[in-house]
Amino acid sequence: MNRELLIEEAKLQEAALKRLGHWAAIGMAVSSVGVVLIYFAVTSAVKRIWLIVLGVLILLLGASAVITIGLGIRNGRNNVRKILNAIESEEGS
Repeated sequence: MNRELLIEEAKLQEAALKRLGHWAAIGMAVSSVGVVLIYFAVTSAVKRIWLIVLGVLILLLGASAVITIGLGIRNGRNNVRKILNAIESEEGS
């Protein structure tokens, strides 16, 4: 691939990684909602088991989304690093 295409690909992937970072923040917010539901259910005068179960499910869904997105971000950054190394090695040749 030529240098311009590699640079454009790196820019596009950096933009995608930024969007993934926003989704990771949303996943953290969802997980926080699950924690709040669990806390509310445990500390309320009337114990609501269904609210605890719902909170745990929301917490697990949010946490699994954050983990998955985090792995994607890590792998994407490694890929951008490889692209930039390929550009540098192409310039050195």
